[in-house]
Amino acid sequence: PPSSTGSSMPAAAGWLISWGRRWSCRRGGAASAFDQLNKYFTICNMPVVSSQYWNQVHGNTPEEVLQDAEGLQMMRTLGENMAWLLRNIEAGKQVGVPAPQYEPKVATNFIR
Repeated sequence: PPSSTGSSMPAAAGWLISWGRRWSCRRGGAASAFDQLNKYFTICNMPVVSSQYWNQVHGNTPEEVLQDAEGLQMMRTLGENMAWLLRNIEAGKQVGVPAPQYEPKVATNFIR
């Protein structure tokens, strides 16, 4: 992650995959936990790669996961989106597009 001294954007993109076992986070109301985990990427100035739904596959075994057609489609889409973003970051570097430069971090305390 970039430092608070104004260094440039990180070289990697953030992504999160949740592997559900014996429960379905996709439709079980646990989307807020997935959201909270992704927020750690955003507070570190990292680009977050998305898919078409929560990045999750389900199954108790690898064989069961292979039966999760929806989850596997999301993983393929996630991989395509990640490859596209990384190619574009590299293409930008090749033609001289500068990475963001950040201001020193400022914290506000509302307790007075």
